[in-house]
Amino acid sequence: MDNLLIQYIGLLKELIKTNNCDDTKINYRDIKNYLKDHENDQDVIETKKILAEYMYRVFEDEKVTEALNSSDEYPFGKIMNICKNDPLRQIQKLNELFQFSIYIPQGSYVQNNMNWFLEDCGLPHSQNLDQLLEFSKNSNLFITKENYGTFEQEKGRYNNVENGYFLDQDYLDFLNNLQVNQMLFAKYYTGNPKVDYLNKKLGNMGELYLFNTLVKEKDTTFVARDLGNGFGYDIYTTAFIEGIKKEILFEVKTTSSLTNDSFQLSENEYKIMQQALKNPKTEYIIAKVYIGLKYVEKDNKLFTEIDENNIAIKYYKAIDEYTFKDLSSDEEYNFTGKATDKDASNKDRTKYVYIKNLEKLKRYV
Repeated sequence: MDNLLIQYIGLLKELIKTNNCDDTKINYRDIKNYLKDHENDQDVIETKKILAEYMYRVFEDEKVTEALNSSDEYPFGKIMNICKNDPLRQIQKLNELFQFSIYIPQGSYVQNNMNWFLEDCGLPHSQNLDQLLEFSKNSNLFITKENYGTFEQEKGRYNNVENGYFLDQDYLDFLNNLQVNQMLFAKYYTGNPKVDYLNKKLGNMGELYLFNTLVKEKDTTFVARDLGNGFGYDIYTTAFIEGIKKEILFEVKTTSSLTNDSFQLSENEYKIMQQALKNPKTEYIIAKVYIGLKYVEKDNKLFTEIDENNIAIKYYKAIDEYTFKDLSSDEEYNFTGKATDKDASNKDRTKYVYIKNLEKLKRYV
């Protein structure tokens, strides 16, 4: 057996065992040419079938089938569960390994490349795969993954950078990816790397704090951490409200200022909020997390650190496209809709929906 094929089989075994593989030492071009030039060799046929059987098994997994066939009554939960179980999203190396190593002759498509490959290897057509590809085409989800530590880890990273104690690898990685992050998450960035990093750590802590609060009592998914950003909300849970089961989408906004009662929504968050309002069994809630700061004296110097004993949450439920209700007081607040690029701090990469100062909406009988 050729060494290239032995190397490729080792890669497949690693993928099958761990749902991931280290392909940094493999030359995909050489592998693809070898598989193409020796397609009638028995060793190549058997090797390709190993990949095909693994693909068919993960696409026809019962969890994938269950997610695809779940009720449309809770649409956001369905989308979340499909993404959570979609092999094309969760097994990152599967699609990459297939695309880079398998040659598809022109004109040989059945319905999609992967199903052509399955059938060419003697396996049935995967209906789940058809649905997943259709879902991916229609969902318009642009999902990016970020690194989250525990609350304690994020607190330590914030304190370290804020006070110049020491710079750990997390901060150095942030600096290395700064330009990419500024393009992907324009609304969070000021152009000052230290401020941007501290804002991101503060945001992570707010999401972690809310998740740790909710998960004690409810079946809750930390969407932003476990699936990625791009869903238009950070945390998903369900609850019975007045005897009716509802799905609740929490978008977390975090601040260290107890006097700051304003927040902003991205265009995508606003779009998801509008969609949620159309479904009687979905609620969209802004969770405003206030994380206090404290002064700590060390070596006759004052340092600013996170005060984990001074954290509070206020909840604002969307009741129409322009109105939020403070769930602690039932007071209603309104906002004026989309800001222009100029209003958005001259950042023209992303349009915003602002909720400025939460002016109280006065309604008279």
